[in-house]
Amino acid sequence: LRLIIELPASATPMGCGFVLLLAGAAATIFHGWRAASHPDIDGSVLALARRQAGLTMAGIGLALIARAADLPGAASFALASVFLTVIGSGIAGVLSSLAAEAIAGSAGTHRLSRLGGLVQTMPATSCGLAIGLLGLSAIPPGVGFAALWLLFQSILSGPRIGGLPFQLPLALTGAAIAVSAALTTAGLLRLTGIAL
Repeated sequence: LRLIIELPASATPMGCGFVLLLAGAAATIFHGWRAASHPDIDGSVLALARRQAGLTMAGIGLALIARAADLPGAASFALASVFLTVIGSGIAGVLSSLAAEAIAGSAGTHRLSRLGGLVQTMPATSCGLAIGLLGLSAIPPGVGFAALWLLFQSILSGPRIGGLPFQLPLALTGAAIAVSAALTTAGLLRLTGIAL
């Protein structure tokens, strides 16, 4: 990230940015789907945390593209999104993982179909899981929403980059991130509705 910030715009490779952008968009959809459909609580939480890595890759790709196109505002939005995503996955991901392991250890199973009503028997752990999942999701008061908002602000600055070949990956990435946010929210609601 330091190299992206310090390199001059002429030395920033735009092709690498598009590769990171598309790989990050694919990773966010794949792991969002895994979070919404995984049968185990720990696998679903792990998929939510891995989705954050896809958002980080997309943000770094957007920062590279914006630096190469000499759009410092879009690059700063993308880098701020990357930093918020890393902070959110570092704090909320660890909290969610620890709470999910504590729930699975106390309940004796990782299967979501065997869990339920744990908010009465484990209120503090359930609250920790809910707070961690809020940080990983795209629901407005969480840090995940702020990171997505900044990422979309950077994508919306993209039409000034060039013609259709440059704008199409940005539009596809925006759609992929929106689908991923919906899948993540579905996974969050599924985890809290079934387990807690």
